Amino acid sequence: MASIGILGVVAASAGALAGGFLSDKLGRRKLFTFIGALLFVAGACVEAFAYSLPPLIVGAVLMQLAIAVFAAVDQAIIFAVLPDRAQAGRYMAVVAFAQKIPSAIAPLIAPFIITIGVVGAEKNYTLLYLAGAVLALVGGLLILFKVKSVR
Repeated sequence: MASIGILGVVAASAGALAGGFLSDKLGRRKLFTFIGALLFVAGACVEAFAYSLPPLIVGAVLMQLAIAVFAAVDQAIIFAVLPDRAQAGRYMAVVAFAQKIPSAIAPLIAPFIITIGVVGAEKNYTLLYLAGAVLALVGGLLILFKVKSVR
């Protein structure tokens, strides 16, 4: 766990710095949120079908990298679409609340997902990771196609 944690910190640092820098340099935001979503999908799929430690490490590192790329550029999009900069604190509070909702709901839903199609005491973590991959892809696509005022 410590190795995965250290590698995750390195991947997240690299992802946030590289994603933010490249997004600023190229003037593209939505593209990088979509890249972050695709990296998360890849990491979640690797973890879904991992049955040994090396693929678990690869999946975890990919997901940390993805979250960092997505988060850095997502924040830039949020700042770009604020309707009134004079009330930025109020709008950022709403955004923070909206970002926390999935983190609060996921642990409530996960126990039901991991029991779908199982027999006995086994858990269906494959389905859980695949559900996360689908949700990440949907989120990336929503930003890519629904956010109109940002490139």
